[in-house]
Amino acid sequence: MADGPPPFDWNKLFSRENQPRMVVGIVVVLALIVIVRMANVFPSQPSGTQGRGTATRSGVLSGLFGNANAAGDEAVPLQPLQSGQCRSFAPAGWMVVDTNPNGTVFTAATGDHSSIASYGGLAVNSGQAQGVYGPQFTSPEALVQFSVQVLTNQSAQLTPGPNFGAFQTAQIQAGPYHGYALYYRFYLAPDPGGYGLIMRIALAQGDRKAVGIAGGVAAATRCQAIVIPQPIGNDTDRGAAHGAGASKSCEDQGNCDDGDLAGTYNAQLGTGWVHDSLGRNYNVDVTTDYDDNGPDGPGYYAMVDGTREKLQGGLE
Repeated sequence: MADGPPPFDWNKLFSRENQPRMVVGIVVVLALIVIVRMANVFPSQPSGTQGRGTATRSGVLSGLFGNANAAGDEAVPLQPLQSGQCRSFAPAGWMVVDTNPNGTVFTAATGDHSSIASYGGLAVNSGQAQGVYGPQFTSPEALVQFSVQVLTNQSAQLTPGPNFGAFQTAQIQAGPYHGYALYYRFYLAPDPGGYGLIMRIALAQGDRKAVGIAGGVAAATRCQAIVIPQPIGNDTDRGAAHGAGASKSCEDQGNCDDGDLAGTYNAQLGTGWVHDSLGRNYNVDVTTDYDDNGPDGPGYYAMVDGTREKLQGGLE
């Protein structure tokens, strides 16, 4: 018995019987060449890249993917949203989807409702708190959960988090939506069995950047009817946000309310506010959008009238 396969006959390489194999081999080689050239022309980008050539990622994820935006040009312009007694700021494509004349409800969302930001301020009387009108009023947590279910038309789960200043925090999962809620309970003097509640809810179907933008819209909401002034206090660290966690009036004059505290919380999660010399506001990633080597020193930058301008911290 012969050892091993018979020697290859090079004279048969171009024979009729080997022609199909030759065709397949040539096609495979050509395909590999095309794939390699395409990879060089269109380098792969991590998930989260959005149409501007630079990946948009939350500050929380920057440790995994590195600094995606050393140039600091990912600031998202904001436009005013207003209805009745409430107003906010949001990126293009957001719209007001719910409000009331009393200025106690304000909800904004993207056109496809994949991101939602909501503000609510209401009084719950003692009968409601005792469950006479349904279980959704028996506690602030139950009311927040019920509100999320109304906003998303999904069954919602709340995971309580630590206090943040005057706010109680909670993480939210509702079908494809995830996000967080900040809510503040206060007591009503005329009805000690009831309570008042201020809540801000941020939800998105996208990544943490999308949740952060929704949180910025929720925190930017101010309604004239109900506002509970709350100082920021010394128990919150605003340093890592580089001044992007609160409004300009809060930063400059100490005139801070619950929206500033909500903005500070959102900045600790990854996104904050800045504004340019024309008074236009932007949403930024406090990690990847911060340029340590900007032309005018460390800071957030955006193109303003054709010039790369260093932006000022806070919501104008």
